Amino acid sequence: MRTLQPDPQAELHPDQARRHGIVTGDWIRISSPRGSIRMRALVTKNIRSGVVSVEHGWWSPEKNSPDFGFLESNANLLTDNGPPYDPAFGTYQLRGLLCTVNLSH
Repeated sequence: MRTLQPDPQAELHPDQARRHGIVTGDWIRISSPRGSIRMRALVTKNIRSGVVSVEHGWWSPEKNSPDFGFLESNANLLTDNGPPYDPAFGTYQLRGLLCTVNLSH
């Protein structure tokens, strides 16, 4: 899988990418009130403008660090496990979160 896609990706619409000066392949920072992660941008019309779709569960077992890169690009860092909980499933907020997107240097 890493041969096909070596880096974590976040999809965003061309309108949003243009507003932030982002092109496909750029490293971007996605931030929420809880934390932030870095991923490569994939600019596509296949996503609604104003929405960012990030890959779940990313980590880097090849990294020689205690956290295996988990703290760099894992979408769980953006979530909050506190209330309010989803009334149907009783889970914390993990499907739709407010975030900002910027170029990461």
